Order: sequence, then structure tokens, then C-alpha cells
Amino acid sequence: MKKWLSALLLMVALACGVDAQVIRGGMPDPSKPTRPPAVDYKGPAGSDIPNLDVVKKQIIAYHDSGKWDDDISKITDDARRHLEARRAAVSKPALVLDIDETALSNWHYFNDHDFAVLPGPITKWLSESRDTQIAGTGNLFRFAVSKQVAVFFITGRKESLRAATEKNLENAGYNGYTALHLEPEAYKDESVIGFKSSTRRDIQAKGYTILVNVGDQESDLAGGYAEKTYKLPNPMYFLP
Repeated sequence: MKKWLSALLLMVALACGVDAQVIRGGMPDPSKPTRPPAVDYKGPAGSDIPNLDVVKKQIIAYHDSGKWDDDISKITDDARRHLEARRAAVSKPALVLDIDETALSNWHYFNDHDFAVLPGPITKWLSESRDTQIAGTGNLFRFAVSKQVAVFFITGRKESLRAATEKNLENAGYNGYTALHLEPEAYKDESVIGFKSSTRRDIQAKGYTILVNVGDQESDLAGGYAEKTYKLPNPMYFLP
């Protein structure tokens, strides 16, 4: 799917006063304005902006057709081949996985809430540990564990969701990973890049070589400290 699908839905969320902290399972920062400041509009003409109802229907069709899962599996198969080719060449090989829309799917939440990111409902949903395994990532995870490749989850979910996230990973079949890193409650940057890249740096400082880093957002992958990165499709939302 084209990147404008994700950007459009992010703009809808921002227009409703929802910030990136809410999408990551946190609550809005009361010290920040709930709406972006007014700026001069420099985007496309209104006639060139995709219709939101049409975009939602396209996302549903993409999911229901199985094409979304197929696209993910092709990417994770490529990642598995890189792990297989490189794991024996390093002493402590590692795989890094994001969680939401990478290892676990929030599809049922977004489909039930018309793709709206609402502070109360999304936090409640994440707390209920009901996300399902994304098959391609699950296969990659099991391959890594079977080959003694250390698996690290690095997620923008807040630390307050640790127990619920650990339960959800277990329920979805992710057993045997090395560590789960959640975003500290005190982390207030709009972007997750600083948190995720510094966490990967710390992992490598312990002697691991991160052969593969997989995420559904460019911000999951930016900042280095990985041999190869793999971007999964996510037309539902964008996180900086």
C-alpha cells in the first residue's frame, strides 16, 4: 500500500487531538497542545487527497484478501534467509522485533473502532492482551529461537503495559525470547527513534550482533545498530 494511506490516517488522528504517545499505548501529555499549531497548507489540492472512506475500504480489502499477510511473509522470509546465512559467522547473533503490527496484530481493535485511535479504548485493548500473532513474524521468531539466535522485542508501548504485553506475547506463541524492552514512562520524545536505537546500541554493547531488525514503521528501523532492516507494511497509522 502507498505511504499516503498511513500519512492520511495519522492526519485524521492528529486532527482529533490524538498524539503519538496515545498510539503507543500511553496517555496524552497535558503539557503539550492537543492539536498541531496552525501552519500554511502546502499539500496537494483537495481534489488530489484520497477520500478517507475509500481508503478505509481499501485497507479492509487488503487485509481480508490475505495480501497483507502474504506481503509480510515475503519480507520475513527474506529476513530468515539473512539470519540463516549470517548466524554462524558471529558469536552472539540477534534478531530485533517490534511488537504492534510486526509481531502482534491490532487489527480487531482498528476494525471495530473504524480505525480511530482513541486514548481510552486503545489503552484498554492493549491491557487485555488480545492481539493475535502475525504469522510471518511468528515463523521468523521460531526459526531464530530454534537456531539459538537471541530475540529482543523493542516496543514503543509504555513500561506500564509490561505485564499485559508479556502475557500477550505468551498467548500468541512467542516463547523463548531473550528480553522485552518497553518505552520508559519518562520518555517524552515525539519520536521513538531515540529510544529504539539506543536500546539496540545497548544490546550490541553486550556483545550481540543484531543481524536483523524488523518493524512496521521507519522509526522502528532508523538510527543504526543492525546489519539489515526489514520494513513491514502498515497502512493504518504512522509513528514518527
